[in-house]
Amino acid sequence: MMRILQNIFFGIIALVAAMVVVSFFLPEKYTVEKSTHINAPVDIVFQQINDLKNWKEWSYFMNLDPEWTTDFGNWTFGKDAAFRWKSEKLGNGQLKIIESIPNKKILVHFDYDVPGKGGDALYFFKQEDDGTSATFRLEFPVSLTPKDKFENIFFEKENNEPQINHSLEYLKKVSEQKFKEKLK
Repeated sequence: MMRILQNIFFGIIALVAAMVVVSFFLPEKYTVEKSTHINAPVDIVFQQINDLKNWKEWSYFMNLDPEWTTDFGNWTFGKDAAFRWKSEKLGNGQLKIIESIPNKKILVHFDYDVPGKGGDALYFFKQEDDGTSATFRLEFPVSLTPKDKFENIFFEKENNEPQINHSLEYLKKVSEQKFKEKLK
């Protein structure tokens, strides 16, 4: 009986050790991506994201806290545009457009004032015959613990990132409305 218990104990130790070793080879980023079709030209969709002052019309976070305040500084659109935010509900932080390729791609980096909390948001655009395909990708660093890395693989990401669904839905509404106004 003692031999069986020893084997079970050493088996559990070997399994835990194997999981720790495997975790070193797992992704270090938590990535969520979703696309939508927008019935508006790519330049209109691109402009909604490229000009940070437009974000209040479609961004999940800017609509989540009515007390949210922003300081845009001097530059609000394109590469190097940035703002700082203050929010009792969500915390404080900053956001900056790192890369802006007209009508193709925007890379945004955001950091909270809490160390280690931040990530990247990437927006990709593709003109199609009847509108624009817009893709929103969020990338967050994953902590280095084996538990967190395994959760990253098996976690149902899309349902736990409501900002993707909300932001794309409102980006679609705002862009299509701007296009209709432009046609008038």
